[in-house]
Amino acid sequence: MAASRPITGIGLRDSISLVARPSGPGASSRGDRPVSSMPPRYGKAISAVEPERESELPESLELRLEECQRAIGYRFRDPRLLMTALSHASGVDRRQRSNERLEFLGDAVLGLVVCDLLYATYPDYLEGELTRLKSVAVSRQTCAAAARCLRLDDFLVLGKGMMTQTRLPQSVIGAALEAVIGAVYIDGGLAAAKTLVEPLMRPVIASLVCNAIEENYKSLLQQYAQKNLGTTPSYLLLEERGPDHGKTFLVAAELCGVRHRPAWGHSKKEAEQKAARNALADLNQLSLDDPDSPPIIGREPPGEGEPLGQADARQEDRP
Repeated sequence: MAASRPITGIGLRDSISLVARPSGPGASSRGDRPVSSMPPRYGKAISAVEPERESELPESLELRLEECQRAIGYRFRDPRLLMTALSHASGVDRRQRSNERLEFLGDAVLGLVVCDLLYATYPDYLEGELTRLKSVAVSRQTCAAAARCLRLDDFLVLGKGMMTQTRLPQSVIGAALEAVIGAVYIDGGLAAAKTLVEPLMRPVIASLVCNAIEENYKSLLQQYAQKNLGTTPSYLLLEERGPDHGKTFLVAAELCGVRHRPAWGHSKKEAEQKAARNALADLNQLSLDDPDSPPIIGREPPGEGEPLGQADARQEDRP
């Protein structure tokens, strides 16, 4: 973390510091986003600055808020909202001036945007599958990682006790992201919040989906077989090797009397997953351009490349 610089003359306690990196190549290149008027139902936002000084902010603080706005790619109509979103409870004289209320609002906005994204992107997923993806995407761990990508941990307003920690808790950093989302929603509406959230969450969700697919090739093969072949696959244990504490297993998937290419695994379950993946590749249901890509219906596999486990399977011919 960069060296802290105390904020003075804005009515906060003497123990408060605002941490910020100098602007430079690390700043976001996404540019400023258009700002719409603040929804009137929210009225005047609670600010981390004292009421009598709310009409203006010190120049040094304005520069730091400007840098933060560049980092997140959004320009606030009312920068005091951003100031509040960055203010941890340890760094203000009253909790009402902290980011906790904005965190409450931002949590709901984040959930809405993620649910909307999941619903539109994965029309074939059932409610349970969507719920599981959403729970991980909006988790505090994911929010903390996204906040660090935006460098929010460099701009937080913290008390001295919090500043002495070598690494801020994920709960603090994740809460800051939700508070900033809430502030953007108040300042620019739902469209502005979506513009902030979606680029952060799309790769997270895509990674979750790919991992889920990779870990469940057996289920995908069974769905394909039942729908297109009117049968279910069976798995044949062809060979076991190694001592009891380190066995490896060679398994092949069989469909309609056709045995597909076998695969080795350190457990029967792992070998069956790899064998199912080989079968999906044989049936042109899996792209071989990228071994980690999800199944792609109707795509022909390339002439070169080797399904997972095929090279291992050839070991059975070796002495």
